[in-house]
Amino acid sequence: MKPRIGVIISGRGMEFITAIEPELADRCNIVYLPFYKLSSVVDIYKENFKRLSGIVFTGGITCQLITQSMGEISIPHAILNFYETNLYTAFLKIVSSKQTKLNRISTDILYPGPTCDSFEELVGKENMPYIFTLSDIDQLEQDFNQVTADYHLSLYQQDKIDIVLTRRSVGEVLFDHIPEVEILSPSPQEIVDTFNRVINDIHQRDISENLAVVGLVFPAKDSPSISAKDMYNVIDAICRNVSQTPMVKSDETGYQIVTTNHLLQTITHGYTSSEFKDGLNAKGLYASVGWGIGRDFHAAYENAKTACREAKREPSGASYICTEDSRMIGPLSDKRCISYLNGTNPQVDRLSTDTGLSPLYIQKIAAVMKKLSRTELDCNDIAYYLGISVRSANRILNKLEESGVAISKIKRQDSRGRPIKIYKLDFKSKDD
Repeated sequence: MKPRIGVIISGRGMEFITAIEPELADRCNIVYLPFYKLSSVVDIYKENFKRLSGIVFTGGITCQLITQSMGEISIPHAILNFYETNLYTAFLKIVSSKQTKLNRISTDILYPGPTCDSFEELVGKENMPYIFTLSDIDQLEQDFNQVTADYHLSLYQQDKIDIVLTRRSVGEVLFDHIPEVEILSPSPQEIVDTFNRVINDIHQRDISENLAVVGLVFPAKDSPSISAKDMYNVIDAICRNVSQTPMVKSDETGYQIVTTNHLLQTITHGYTSSEFKDGLNAKGLYASVGWGIGRDFHAAYENAKTACREAKREPSGASYICTEDSRMIGPLSDKRCISYLNGTNPQVDRLSTDTGLSPLYIQKIAAVMKKLSRTELDCNDIAYYLGISVRSANRILNKLEESGVAISKIKRQDSRGRPIKIYKLDFKSKDD
């Protein structure tokens, strides 16, 4: 089934998309969502996004309005931008052929963002052209092309510009008022490439969402057994607002849950929380929960066992996820949650050999540094995030120092007023 891709586009600009529609006919179905006033953009999106696979914005302003109103856009999307080289060429051509300066040009096809920042870095802030942005909330209720044209016309009347670089729909409003109006339209290839980016993102999302997921649930040590009724009540509670319900099987020791990655992402809020385990805890039940993701049931089941082994390290139970690429995430719903590779690579192998620490410890310590956004750690950091004693944490840090991976210094005092060592870790230099 071909994906349905919506295009939020000015009502006067649809001919650019219709021209390339035959080229995309075998890859997607295009749904036109025209607007005339910017105030209607958010409502158009709200009314249509649930029936779309992805969306293309023909301007950065429309995308910005939606993110400001609704937060993150929930479906694959892209903004139709000009290739940077084509954009730069257009400006340079105007400067050379019209004998003017960049800062005497106004435009509405360059939006604040990475491309604009790169251009400013190239030409200097003082040489930048005037760039149209919305300046007044009242502009949302006006015709978009007229609002844009009025911006350029105002600059021209103040003798701040000589030339306008704009889209055809805006140019048609300006031709009778400003002598020098240059039109730049996206090339067919730029449009096709934008749609292809969205299509590829849709395919990647579908692959990810349809991965097999197996969850293994076992009572934690000293916890009462978990009845089938309690299991189903918790599952019903966390799945009440989604269309899927997982399949649950029980055996003598625990439960096996079979579902999809889409549902797992939903009920864990993007692999961060554990409403399932929290629901059991609320009933006085404590469990070790391991979620495994894989290309098929067998791979998912093996990863679930790996995740469950990690969860069982916690005395009162925990919830971990082992992804299809062997990345471990957990404990969920915990400030200590980190993401690390449950495997190895040449650099980790060398560090493990040099330090005498297991590859898993090396991966976890690297994950702690990433989480805290710093390379200086102490024994309390290691003990807290790795779930080990302070004595064990000190032994690990001493091994790192002895092998040249860490440098220690006395930096601060602990809660009892005693000095504590801070270790600056550098895993990369050891690999150089």
